Amino acid sequence: SDVCSSDLEKRKVKIMPQGVACTDGRFAILRDTLRMSLQSTKADSVTVRVMSTQSDLLQDEVTMLTHYPYGCNEQTTSKLIGFITANQNPNLTKHQRKTNEKKIEELVKTLKERQSSNGLWGWWVSDKYSHWISRYIVETLQKYHIDFPKENTLITCGKLIERDKSSSDKLFGLTMLHLLGEKLDYQYQTMVSSLDTVKDLTLQDSLDLAELKAKCGLPVDYEWLNKYREETMKGSVYYRFKNDRSVYSNEMMNTLQVYRILQADSLRDSKDEMQKIRDYFYNQKTLSRTSHWRNTYESAMILRTLSDDLKQSLGEEKKKVRFTGAMQEEI
Repeated sequence: SDVCSSDLEKRKVKIMPQGVACTDGRFAILRDTLRMSLQSTKADSVTVRVMSTQSDLLQDEVTMLTHYPYGCNEQTTSKLIGFITANQNPNLTKHQRKTNEKKIEELVKTLKERQSSNGLWGWWVSDKYSHWISRYIVETLQKYHIDFPKENTLITCGKLIERDKSSSDKLFGLTMLHLLGEKLDYQYQTMVSSLDTVKDLTLQDSLDLAELKAKCGLPVDYEWLNKYREETMKGSVYYRFKNDRSVYSNEMMNTLQVYRILQADSLRDSKDEMQKIRDYFYNQKTLSRTSHWRNTYESAMILRTLSDDLKQSLGEEKKKVRFTGAMQEEI
């Protein structure tokens, strides 16, 4: 170059082939002696990934959560679920288990330090409290029997169910009191049932109310829920509600909440329906561009809800898969 300069930089520009690379794949759940045919006319090679148990399928979600770098109150709680789920794996070494336990202690300490004076939580330590984040944290701590200061939480939630409060506040207060182990007597159950007649409940409120009723042993309106029931071509089940597509209220999370309703209702045999919903979650995960669910909250909530299934899966005998045709192998 004839340009006179003492400060030059040389860079190489990579020339990419024209077009867009596409991945074509399918997901299938094989049970018992089910057979399926694998064919590909568009690719030179086909990659087959076989997972024996549910724990194999969910393990990469655990890894994603435990390595997630950020830490608002939702993300901190989601990481806590990831480390607790990781420690349920009986194949961990003592060193791995001890490392996870230390991280669990740190995350719990962080949540306790960020608890507001009213006993609730927002996105961050200085934020106004949020219904769904507070519920998410309390549900998680209670599920895993982790102790935390409850006195102010009980006082705040007790005030939220007073007569002059909104129906949304009352529902949140009643839900939190139940989560905290308060026995809902006849008066409280009457308050829960009376919310059925409230016309200004949002869709999310209606789902929260149905879940609370199932947990309290009160009848749930399954006729209303079934209006939103859908099936995929593969037979998986999900629930399609009209919602605002927020982090906590969307097709995946609403379907998960229906799963929790079925899970909590001891008077209803829903094993087949719950399996079909689990298949939907697994299918959505494998079809995702990242092979993960969409965010930390979604991943952690599904892990937490399916944790009992996951523990059972860890003890399952490994299955065998036999390939025939161009490939003759058993794995």
